Amino acid sequence: KGKLPYFGCHLLWRFKPTDNGYLGHIDKEMEDDLWSIRFDLIKEWQEVNLLPLVQRFYLFAGLGGTLYHCHYDLQPNLHVQLTGRKRFILFPPEDWASLYPFPVHHDLDRRSMVDLDAPDGARFPKWRSARGMMVDLEPGDALYIPPYWWHHVQSLSAETTSMAMWFFECFPLSEGVQYGVGPRARELAMLRDVEELVGKHFPDAPGEEENTKARPVKASQVAAFFRWLRPRLAGQAGVGAGGGAPPA
Repeated sequence: KGKLPYFGCHLLWRFKPTDNGYLGHIDKEMEDDLWSIRFDLIKEWQEVNLLPLVQRFYLFAGLGGTLYHCHYDLQPNLHVQLTGRKRFILFPPEDWASLYPFPVHHDLDRRSMVDLDAPDGARFPKWRSARGMMVDLEPGDALYIPPYWWHHVQSLSAETTSMAMWFFECFPLSEGVQYGVGPRARELAMLRDVEELVGKHFPDAPGEEENTKARPVKASQVAAFFRWLRPRLAGQAGVGAGGGAPPA
């Protein structure tokens, strides 16, 4: 509330690796700038399996104080600053417990519940243990953000423009081998998989058949299941440690 969002538009994108791609509604000057990118070099790296296929180019524009809430992406991201200055606060994937992610089926999936500009310590007591790294981008700077790395973004100058280049998750010649997902991301990735697995045991509510959109009914069902499960797991841990079963 009271915070300016970024304006954004797709410049070039494709839905799946076999697509030729789609050009956004941009003017001739912007189109010429886009085609000045060394796509031939990118193609060479992809053909020798060094780089995933590019999925989309996205333009961000914002005013001073514009904010992009702390979140993580599932795809590798190369963020290039074009004009103005922008600040990134990066957190490693394993800080998920301190950043309180929304559930996978929530419409704010991959975002932190914590407002880092005004954190609620009573509701989110672990947020102080998150280990952030601050990076300020100037025009011409580029920042690579691996999958599952949290980032909170804010404009520092009166006006900013930047371009994000997202890649598909896997190497083009190595099916199923993810790019940029290291050991530090495995726990967060596993948590997502567990939530999705639990969600599959509940039938899709009408209108929630598409898994790329918010699924509020399924989100509440999965949350209720984990509320039911948590005390039972705690009870089993107590039994294993010699603490006895919890009272009925």
